[in-house]
Amino acid sequence: MKNIAGNLLTLGITTKGRVDELVETLRLIEASELKSCPIILIDDGGGGQFIEAAEFELDLNIYRYKESQGLVARRNELTERCKTKYLMSLDDDSAPESGAIDDVLDLLEANKDVAAVALNLYNEASEHLDPSMPNFIARYYVGCGHIYRVAIFKKLGGYSGDLFYGHEEREYALKLARASLNIMHVNYYIVKHRKSDINRVVGYNARMSRNLGWINGTYLGILPNIIELYSFLKGKKINQVGVALKDYFDGLRARKHESKLTFSQYWKWKRKKTPTVA
Repeated sequence: MKNIAGNLLTLGITTKGRVDELVETLRLIEASELKSCPIILIDDGGGGQFIEAAEFELDLNIYRYKESQGLVARRNELTERCKTKYLMSLDDDSAPESGAIDDVLDLLEANKDVAAVALNLYNEASEHLDPSMPNFIARYYVGCGHIYRVAIFKKLGGYSGDLFYGHEEREYALKLARASLNIMHVNYYIVKHRKSDINRVVGYNARMSRNLGWINGTYLGILPNIIELYSFLKGKKINQVGVALKDYFDGLRARKHESKLTFSQYWKWKRKKTPTVA
């Protein structure tokens, strides 16, 4: 466990009102090779009874808040509190299942253009990729299981507070593409997402549509926006289009004036494979 012993990796978990799921995740970590890693745990206004660090044989650092600021703000806070080179971000209902973390960290140490790693995810309704398959450069990662370079995340400004929840992974992926940095999908490290239904965000579809419009308007030029709008709409049923467009353009109108990806950068990003989703 040379890399963990070298203090390269911290685990970061945000939670809200899912104590049972959180306890299961921490027990799984406790029984894994990751048990010696420092863990930053942020309770985003969940209220009620909560766990105590002394209940676990873990280096567990707990931060509780009375008021919710949203997933994006708390994930940014995980990074601000992190003192190691890399941070593995997990949900309170996801945990690594198999694979050697040293192999993942060795990959990051050897490839400076890889700013983040998308882990091989699955849930009860989906399957993970064959772990013997070659790794690949991915378009983005998924929030319930990924690792990133803390210094680059901070340098690029992390996630935008305009998002609150949803598609923050896509936003950061576009920032990385603009900076000519990559996300590697690692097939040999598997994370299971148990996907609890508790405290799933109310108005999820509206928020996701709005955030997608905001991200595309902020980081992409006119032609990429047309391509992405077509991609967004082609999966919608006729009776969903009107509401989806309203939410999307609400986000587009609220966009920020950032430096856009060139079309070449966008097209290179667009042609990358999508990661496993759970």
